[in-house]
Amino acid sequence: MVLDFRRIKERGWSLRLIWDLFMIFIAVVNLAMILFDLTYFFLRPHYRSSAPQLVQFYDPFKGVEPNPEFQEYTALASEYFQTEAPEDALYRQELATLSEELGSTYREFFEASGQWEAIRSMASDMNHALPESDQVSSTRRYRLQDVGPAFWLQLGKEKQQSIYDEKIQPTFESVYYRHRQLDGSFVDRFIFFDAPFLILFLLEFLGRWILTVRRRELERWWLFPVYNWYDILGLIPFAYFRIFRLVRILSIYVRLHRSELTTVGQDIFSRTFSRYSNIITEELSDRVAVRILAEMQAEIRVGASLDIVLQALREKREPLKEILIETLQNFSTDSPALDETRALLSASLDRAAGNVPSLRFVPDFIKTTLTREIGLAVFDAMNESLVEAWQNETGAQLISEAVDFALEEMNHPTTGQKADYLYREIAIEVIENLKEAVAVKQWAQKNSYNSEDSESHRTLD
Repeated sequence: MVLDFRRIKERGWSLRLIWDLFMIFIAVVNLAMILFDLTYFFLRPHYRSSAPQLVQFYDPFKGVEPNPEFQEYTALASEYFQTEAPEDALYRQELATLSEELGSTYREFFEASGQWEAIRSMASDMNHALPESDQVSSTRRYRLQDVGPAFWLQLGKEKQQSIYDEKIQPTFESVYYRHRQLDGSFVDRFIFFDAPFLILFLLEFLGRWILTVRRRELERWWLFPVYNWYDILGLIPFAYFRIFRLVRILSIYVRLHRSELTTVGQDIFSRTFSRYSNIITEELSDRVAVRILAEMQAEIRVGASLDIVLQALREKREPLKEILIETLQNFSTDSPALDETRALLSASLDRAAGNVPSLRFVPDFIKTTLTREIGLAVFDAMNESLVEAWQNETGAQLISEAVDFALEEMNHPTTGQKADYLYREIAIEVIENLKEAVAVKQWAQKNSYNSEDSESHRTLD
């Protein structure tokens, strides 16, 4: 995220921008701490080798401490490898007994704390080092209580020390003991680190709620926690709900983008994310739209499509009548249309005057002029009568009755069947055209246009 210092200089630092920057910083820090806590035991072996002071500091907050029995096991093995041969038998027996006790006692603990795989791997290597005749078979080869006695009592000392240095000692140094609470769950004091963040987030949530109510941005005051439900889940101090604080970062990110004082949304990552999210959204919406249109076509083919149209037309009967009256009035008074009609009528009257037998003795210019003038006068009189009729109640009533008759005629078996077939064909064709329009990949066209523009620029250069 980069601040747009030019715009900030023009508008000045706003309290809203500073607060948003502060909250997104706090949210990122808190999320980093949560991720550290959730992955602590998984990465603890790496922390032990690279940052032992961190492990020493954080172990008590997770209820972790060295187990005296584990330490006794490694200390006894170290003494065994430093003793002379006459005392080996005693140490061997003690190590065999201790292996059996540790394997039996801490089996469930190792499984619950996620350390069972390390113990299984160690026991498997110990069993593999034994002679084939002494190896433990089946799943017992992964259990320390079964493999340990055979390893310490039957294997040579040099081979034992090699396996101990490579596998046993590192494993027992990495395993740990973790205290449990009264309810049986493991001790976890992460709340001591998380509480200050929770308090700050709670105050910020209440502050935004109060401001929203005062500004009357919502119809009801109780809608704010409904719209911001993820913030409430993020305030619950349980590990499985902490991940919802990631949504808080996204919401603040959007607020920063809208502030126009940062370059948020203009970087390559935001543009790439926006581009591919738009592509995915368009593809999904197109598929859904095509599916819906196909279902509409199927309904039209088998459904009572004409009844649906007639019902819609009956509900809009009055607006239809008004449109028809207005259209007829405009046509009758429209000068271009009226002039064209008069010209056609004049030409027709001229031809008709020459074909009348009773007027063959009358000079042509007289009968043509007389016929044309009389015909046009009759046309103008009829046109004025129609305009006056359409503009008064009588004409409106006539058009209304015509519309009612047309709608009722649609219910006639013969007429209705023809109209229904025609409507089905038109509707299916319209929907098919819509499907073709929806299937066009707008994002692909944009990429094509952009590539063509780039190619044209290179050509000009």
